[in-house]
Amino acid sequence: FFLYNGEKLTYTDAVNFCEAFGLNLSDVNCPRMNQYMHNISMTINDNLWIMEELSHHHRHPNDYSNWGNSEPERINTCTPCVEMDECGRWQTTCCSSSRRFLCLVYVTDVYCTGTYCYLYHKNP
Repeated sequence: FFLYNGEKLTYTDAVNFCEAFGLNLSDVNCPRMNQYMHNISMTINDNLWIMEELSHHHRHPNDYSNWGNSEPERINTCTPCVEMDECGRWQTTCCSSSRRFLCLVYVTDVYCTGTYCYLYHKNP
């Protein structure tokens, strides 16, 4: 499950927004997740933050990537972060840029009473 916030924020502000709800900014770690986020990106017609500085990718436990042509590009004028473009490919951009984003919710249980359902989650 994902929590979508319609506003555009810098990478750091997006992380802080998600953390304020006890969630994590979504990260792409497999082709299926990439396709899912790409579908959302096409629906909202905008790019999405997907990961922090490039060094994060090299620490990722499962080495999945979907870089666009000529990427990852080294940016020397700012801290580089990674966004998903309109084709579902990854590209570098300044973390200080504003992008839309998704917060990842790990649902561990659902409890419904009457007309209300409660989703219980935990961070990975």
